[in-house]
Amino acid sequence: MRDDGSVLTEFPAIAYWLAVSNPQAQLLPADAEGQARALEAMDYVVATLHMQGFSRMFRPVNFARPRPTTTR
Repeated sequence: MRDDGSVLTEFPAIAYWLAVSNPQAQLLPADAEGQARALEAMDYVVATLHMQGFSRMFRPVNFARPRPTTTR
């Protein structure tokens, strides 16, 4: 929650807001090309790596080898 009570819920929006709200921290490059590349990398991480991790956590059977069946 931000100081005005509003809420940001998506990581790229939160990260961008933090970066522009705190320029002294230099969280984003100063030039447009660098900013675009940083946003590109954030979107890649959120859409690809992050989602694959959560998929493996919530549906591990899709990513695990089948257990051998035993007969008695």
